[in-house]
Amino acid sequence: MKKNQKQSQQVETYDSLVAKKNELETEMEQLQNKIKSSSKSKKQEKEDEDDLDAFMETVSKSLDNESISKLEDQYHEMEKVFFFFF
Repeated sequence: MKKNQKQSQQVETYDSLVAKKNELETEMEQLQNKIKSSSKSKKQEKEDEDDLDAFMETVSKSLDNESISKLEDQYHEMEKVFFFFF
């Protein structure tokens, strides 16, 4: 049983930590861009709206808010990990 634990643990080198840091930064930037783009698209959609569009927006708004919240949560979790290790 101890052999399995030793094999699953991997020694991190400076290069591997830098690679993980860069990957985490890239993922964080992508999440930020997704959050920004989704809020921009909401603003653009409100310009030309009729009754059906208003209704559909109300129905889908909760789904959009949930997905944005999930993205923001993911971003904050990554931010915590990033600042913990670096």
